[in-house]
Amino acid sequence: MLLRNFFVIFGRCGAQWFTAAMLLFCAVVDCSAQPSTASVAWKTDCVGRMQLSLPPDIEVAADTTKSWHKQSSPRVGRFTDDEVAGWSSYFVLGEIQISHAWTASEISAFMDESKRSMDKFRPGGTVQKMVGSKPFGELSTSPQKGFAWDFGTTRYAILQVGNHVLGWTAGRPNGEPVARLANNYNLIVRGLSARDTFSLPKEVGVCLPYVLFVTMVKRHVTLRQHTVFAGIQTLRFG
Repeated sequence: MLLRNFFVIFGRCGAQWFTAAMLLFCAVVDCSAQPSTASVAWKTDCVGRMQLSLPPDIEVAADTTKSWHKQSSPRVGRFTDDEVAGWSSYFVLGEIQISHAWTASEISAFMDESKRSMDKFRPGGTVQKMVGSKPFGELSTSPQKGFAWDFGTTRYAILQVGNHVLGWTAGRPNGEPVARLANNYNLIVRGLSARDTFSLPKEVGVCLPYVLFVTMVKRHVTLRQHTVFAGIQTLRFG
């Protein structure tokens, strides 16, 4: 494919341009090198709506217990050893934040902290005092475990998905019907399921690290109105 591209680019300009291109190419790549006969068992994973083959020693970036509350723009992902991984961005009908696998005690402590954070948005809470009074409402997250609430025109959700935590934040412009935000939220909580990394789900949907949204393709009319998946997944090679 690379040689074909060189020919398309330079072939029309004459043989001398093609020769010069090949000399430049061989200056960067050893053209005399023999292909490796070693067999490498690549991993297969789904990213968004694509199926990719990846090197066997690759790692995926997400959030650790230490990095979850660290603010940055764009958002910075971390590997399991808490090493900074550049940045990772996920958007599925709203901004997405995903954790690595956490222990039961880590998840319990985090959910307790999230409950206290939600309480700050209630009338009389510290957030209301800082930004002014706005409507507050707590929401059901069934069938998922977690917390969700509205504050003004923004909806927040903290959901436990297996041994991972997923955060979802979405807003609506002034004047936009509340029903659209509610519909998007229902798509998230009802279509969300855990999955193992480097595994291909049996149901068609949108894949993110550790999670799958299986309802994404069942609601074509709704999804045409939104960006379903737009993001950068950071990977690390061993």
